[in-house]
Formats: sequence, C-alpha cells, structure tokens
Amino acid sequence: MSSKLNSVLKKRYPSHYVIRRPYTGVAILALSNFGFLALYKPTMAHQTGELSYGLTMAAYSLLSAAFVLFLVKLIKGFKLLGDDGEWTVLKEIIAIFIILAGMGLAIYLAGFIIEDPAQRWNWHTFFDSFKNSFLIGIIPLLLISLINFRYLLPHGDWIEQNINNKIPEHDSADQLIHIKSKLKKEALSFFPGQLVYIASDGNYSDFYLETDAGIKKMTIRNSISNIEDQLSEISFLVRTHRAFIVNLKKVIRKEGNALGYRLTLEGIKFQVPVSRQKIREFDQQLIEFLN
Repeated sequence: MSSKLNSVLKKRYPSHYVIRRPYTGVAILALSNFGFLALYKPTMAHQTGELSYGLTMAAYSLLSAAFVLFLVKLIKGFKLLGDDGEWTVLKEIIAIFIILAGMGLAIYLAGFIIEDPAQRWNWHTFFDSFKNSFLIGIIPLLLISLINFRYLLPHGDWIEQNINNKIPEHDSADQLIHIKSKLKKEALSFFPGQLVYIASDGNYSDFYLETDAGIKKMTIRNSISNIEDQLSEISFLVRTHRAFIVNLKKVIRKEGNALGYRLTLEGIKFQVPVSRQKIREFDQQLIEFLN
C-alpha cells in the first residue's frame, strides 16, 4: 500500500493553475471565496462596525488574495518547489497546503486592519483564521487541481481523451509554412496542421503530410536540425529524437517507459520514437499543449 502511495506521489503532474497563472488563478480564488462567503454566510463570518457584511467579506477576500499572489510569486521566483516541468502530485499537494496556510495568515493579519485589533491578540483567533481559510479555500483549489486528474491515467488514455479537443488542422489563422532546402530550386510549403511527422534520412528529410488523398511523403535536401530551426516558432511541432520531429496534434497514444516512448500518430502505422534524452522535455511540451 505504501509503495503504491509513494508511486502516486512521485508521479509527474501539471503544476497548479494558481502557480502557472498567478494573476488569473488568484483572481479566480478570490472571487470563489467571496462568492462562498456572500452567498452562504458561514457562522464565523461577520461584518465590522464600519463596513457592511458584503464589503467586509470583499476586503478579506482581496487582502488574502494579494498575500497569496505574493506567496505564489515567491514560490515561482525562488523555485521553492522546483521547476514547473518537474512537478509531481506531492508538490501539488504541498503547494495547495502552502496557499491555504498563506490565506490563513493573511486573514489573521487583515483582521487587524478591518476589525478592532484589540480583539485579535489571542491564539483562538489565530488558529480560527487558519481553520476558516482551509474550509473556504480547499474546495476551489482542489477542483482546479482535479481538472488535471487525467494525467494520472495511463499515458495512452489521457492522450486519447484529449484528441477530440485538438485545434482543427488549419483555418484562416494558420500561415503557410515555407521550408527552405539546400538545393536553391527546391522548397516545400504546407499548413502546420497538415504535417504528421518528419524523419531524417541522411542529408535528406522526409515530410509526411496529410492531404485529401491521404498521407503523402515529400522529401527535400536539408538536415533535420536546420528544419527544426525553421519550425521553432510553432510550439506543437517538436523534436522527439535526433531523427524525428512530430506534430503533437497528431499524437493519439504514447507507450513506453523511462528508456523511451513510442508514439502512435493519426493515419500512420509506423510508431515514432521519443529518445530517453527527450522524455522530460517531451512530457512538458505535451502537457502544455493539452492544457
């Protein structure tokens, strides 16, 4: 049991939305907290002598949000829990706990501004502030975190679940890509969504493009590293191996382990490899794309 729990806690997981998008995430948290306090009026919440109940709750929500924003910036700036790309389930739980504890401290300190300070110098009020922050903040924070629960499923399952949410192959916003060749008279043009993958073949590179007639192979004389540079502005076209570039939109299944992956792509029987050296980078790129 303990080994299974330890395995889950060490499992890779996208960092919490409040960590990745502090301003938007904290704003969502503040609105959620205010909405809960305004609608349900829990017994521990009360107005001050000078402010109405609504304004009192708004003040607490805004001041605690400002403190949480500072805390999140601190976590990210000093990488207190590591890089986002190395996030795990355990780090996610710790981050939620830190945010809730920060809210508790903020609520306690905010009370000295909003309420009568003389009534707050006691341990009961101090611990109540933390208890209330956990009761109010735990639900929105957990719900935001559980949006990424699919990443705890087997790799192939959560990739397949997201395949229906992909961006269409190409639309009016897409720009035609022009790939230059080392042969001056040779060039290749296509929309980003048409590309399935690229394979290196010595001094040549094979492009597998989706057309109305099916998958079409087109070859130009150029190194895959040079082509990678030309495609660097398109985030979903990624290098997975010294000999392959893949369109993340076309990935429908990922199999393998720490020694390397094999990717199944739409319309292609051949499985494209992800080298052991590229696993961490590929996982992060895939997580960012699916989000």
